[in-house]
Amino acid sequence: MAKEMGITICIENLYDSLGSHLVEGPCCNAKKAVERIERMNEKYHSEVLGFCFDTGHANLVGLNFEQFLTTLGGSGRESQGVLAGFITKIS
Repeated sequence: MAKEMGITICIENLYDSLGSHLVEGPCCNAKKAVERIERMNEKYHSEVLGFCFDTGHANLVGLNFEQFLTTLGGSGRESQGVLAGFITKIS
């Protein structure tokens, strides 16, 4: 449906709390996220899946922004890579 409508669905680096601990969600590993995104986009021959990097979530867990974004953006594809957007949160 995304391909037909010309939209890109984005996955995000989400974290959850388990007791007093933050745990990684399924899209917190940049390399695995790139693999998932590229697999879906190749399957549908279109950019139907992308990534929205949430800087607030990344900051909570001390994620290395540069390394994560380099992995996302350095997929080697001719297009813009898999990175589709940013979310920032100021509290």
